[in-house]
Amino acid sequence: MKPEHHRSQEDSALSRRYRPSESRRDLRLDLLRGLCLLKMIFNHLLHTPLHVVQQWLGYVTAAEAFFFISGAVVGIVHGRRALEEGLGPTSRKILTRALQLYLANLGLVFLFVSLEAMGALSNGWFLELWIGDFHWPSLFGFDQPYFLSVLPRYVAFLALTPLALWALVRGRSLWLVAATFGIWGANLALGQRLRVPFLEQVSDFPIASWQLLFFVGLLLGFHRQRVARWWRHARGPLGIVTLVLATLFFVLLRRGQDLHLLRIPSPWIYWSFGREHLGPLRLVNLFVTFALLFELTDRFWRPLKSATGNLLLAFGQSSLYVFLMHIPVVWWSKEGIARLGVEPTAGLWWFVPADILLIGLLWWMVRRRILFGWVPR
Repeated sequence: MKPEHHRSQEDSALSRRYRPSESRRDLRLDLLRGLCLLKMIFNHLLHTPLHVVQQWLGYVTAAEAFFFISGAVVGIVHGRRALEEGLGPTSRKILTRALQLYLANLGLVFLFVSLEAMGALSNGWFLELWIGDFHWPSLFGFDQPYFLSVLPRYVAFLALTPLALWALVRGRSLWLVAATFGIWGANLALGQRLRVPFLEQVSDFPIASWQLLFFVGLLLGFHRQRVARWWRHARGPLGIVTLVLATLFFVLLRRGQDLHLLRIPSPWIYWSFGREHLGPLRLVNLFVTFALLFELTDRFWRPLKSATGNLLLAFGQSSLYVFLMHIPVVWWSKEGIARLGVEPTAGLWWFVPADILLIGLLWWMVRRRILFGWVPR
């Protein structure tokens, strides 16, 4: 029989853990996706001295985690629908959503083109699509200026999701694994020369590489019960220590490189950790870091939800809305600061309250459901 204090410690630990019965959604993924959105918004906001901690997880960024978690959520939600309702109805819903997101993103492109034409915005990036070396694919394709090029990649992955679900429902998961890793590996071997014809030219997020994140996430989300059973056996003390040490290794390696404390050949770093082609060690960095954060979120769900859930769950459950709406909010704030004669990326401390205010504005928009009937969520 266990002593009373041991039982009380176990009860306390269990009371902090996540309980799947709380929601049909996996709220842990919602919270982590909300954290990714917050980090992405923070990176895009007015730069402050706090932005020196942008690479706080080693070489991986919030963008990779966003695509990976989004794929997992799609695998959970639409995988369940495909099994319950059939592939046909599920595929129609997915393709309709992809079209809505594409049109919403394109609507922002045309909005900024119009604002620049009227002189309300001074960057001139979008007008370059209309004047000079104009060609239609540049306007309707995936390579839009600034961070408007992120969502078209998500749209492309959604458009391919029915095919991936077909493989998963038919029990051909290995086909999906072979296809996604094969395309990623081919692009890596060919020096990032694989592009979607007409729609993709040069991008920080080449589809041939970044599809790996989404479809591996989708695969794990679809097989979440098998993954959960495996993880319960693997997450013992040795497994957790391994995750902690691996995560710290990547953090220290990045800091050592940034501070010129380590002499690492640049070609090796680029091939192993490159962002555009998703170098092999960058992927390892992402998966060990995500596994550690997911485990911490599971173990300390109650305190984390109490402290951050009001913001992060709101962002995570309306992630595409937040991503779309943060673009005009951030852009117009930077335009306003620039018109005051201050460089928006100057790194001033007095930008911190402005950044907090903008994040609060986005949170208020979610809570008040501003334009929810028009903007995809």
